[in-house]
Amino acid sequence: MSLAPTAEPLREETERPLTGVARPAGDLADCASRPKAGGRLPAIVGARCVHARIETASCPACVAACPRDAWIIDDERVGIDIGACDGCELCVPACPEEAISSARERADDIPVWNGRSTVFRACEMAGVADDNGVIPCLRAIGVRELLRSYRRGATGWVVCAAPCDACPRGGNPRIQESMRQVNALLVSRGLLPLTFTALEPARWSAARRQALPRQTEAAVTRRSFFSRATRAIVSAASEIAADHASAPADFTPPTAWLPRTGPGDLYLHHPSIDPNRCNGCDACVRLCPHRAIALEQADDGLRYRIDGGRCTGCGICRDVCDREAIAIDSLRAGGETILQLVESRCPVCGSAHHAPEPALSTDQRCRICARTPHARLLHQVLD
Repeated sequence: MSLAPTAEPLREETERPLTGVARPAGDLADCASRPKAGGRLPAIVGARCVHARIETASCPACVAACPRDAWIIDDERVGIDIGACDGCELCVPACPEEAISSARERADDIPVWNGRSTVFRACEMAGVADDNGVIPCLRAIGVRELLRSYRRGATGWVVCAAPCDACPRGGNPRIQESMRQVNALLVSRGLLPLTFTALEPARWSAARRQALPRQTEAAVTRRSFFSRATRAIVSAASEIAADHASAPADFTPPTAWLPRTGPGDLYLHHPSIDPNRCNGCDACVRLCPHRAIALEQADDGLRYRIDGGRCTGCGICRDVCDREAIAIDSLRAGGETILQLVESRCPVCGSAHHAPEPALSTDQRCRICARTPHARLLHQVLD
């Protein structure tokens, strides 16, 4: 799709609030026992999980998102109780490292409705007659899915929901919050924002039937049909292979493809390092899966380059920092930031090391000697 900037302002099209169809609360209380849309467990790539990378990881995202306590994290394991899981997929958008994913993100085409390429989604409890486009829960649509569909050309979403307030799955952020974040990212770059329309079941089904294929041809020859089909298969296979590779870093953070237009660009997550606390140990550099924090040799010396476009908000850098020097901000402007480092030689052990200037100005020792009480060796008790 074209990413040319547009001056169209942010707007939201809502035909009714997304509070769902009037339905007795009792029908929602047992939604976990009803047939699930899709009827499958989420796909899991264990090597991507932050708990597989560092033992001190604090991420509780999947556990916090699960309404049935199917996810388990303790000192010995991270796992899912398949007997408790009802396939709601609320853990999918919660996982920052895409260790949990759903095949439905690319399951269907994006038709045109009201002049826009539009994604149709309905909650399985909304009561729509057509199962096409029905998913377990609209809260399972997160920033990642919205950005991926936008990259495929979708600028509109039409949804149909059951009453969220009465649903046991209602503890997670709603699709409106995810859409608000995505539109903030898009508008900061001058891109066309997403539109949002909530419809009653009958109108949702009618709108979906009226939607037209996004690409039409007056005459489709046998050669053009197979050529187009082959391109679609290769493209889909490439995306799936990239996103579900076993290596932890073999996927692209959802905001990495967004164009960089200037200092006003917002980023979903952005790490920052406090130069007064950082001791230059480079643990964050070595463990960041996407080089959101990188050590570089520039003309003016060593420096940390911090790139919000590569950050997924996984928190590994923050968890591994024993000086509590790293923070991760949300929807922050700035893109790449630089933290200059000063190279020095430890006056105690003589080893070369580096750190931000504020830290070295108060203590020239390396981080090992700074934590080692060498004076204890100067006094001995003799019998």
